[in-house]
Amino acid sequence: MTDTHELDPRRQELKETWKDLTNEIANYRGKKIREAGLSFHNLIIMNHLFINPNANQSDLADLMSVSKPTVSSIVDTLVRKGLVVRNVPDSDRRKTTLNLTAAGVDLVKSIRDEAVSSFSKILERLSDVEVENLNSIMRKIKTYLQEVKNEEEVK
Repeated sequence: MTDTHELDPRRQELKETWKDLTNEIANYRGKKIREAGLSFHNLIIMNHLFINPNANQSDLADLMSVSKPTVSSIVDTLVRKGLVVRNVPDSDRRKTTLNLTAAGVDLVKSIRDEAVSSFSKILERLSDVEVENLNSIMRKIKTYLQEVKNEEEVK
């Protein structure tokens, strides 16, 4: 389905609400990220390193769909801030890996904990029936998304 595809009014409203919701979430998270002195790209890299220690810059470039020099510049900033360390083996400098420092781990945990806490406060406002309905709908959307991805991969 493309943007030129006509949607009935209810689905068009849902599309707009979804877009508004994702923008609100991004703006809220963006504010918290900026308060921590980071950019969104900084946080993507730090989250990836939190989950995948010893990643390399090529992995990060692929993840973010940006060039290796772009990743290198972002990593340089994180290294200067004391949040990331480059591990360069003497035997082969091309096998450089990246890890979070203790300060980087603490910062990621703090941002994640705050996000979970904020999201929990939102979910607490929903009734049990609303939560059940939302879970059901989200599972369907996830399934349909996978189906669309599979269809596109076949093309």
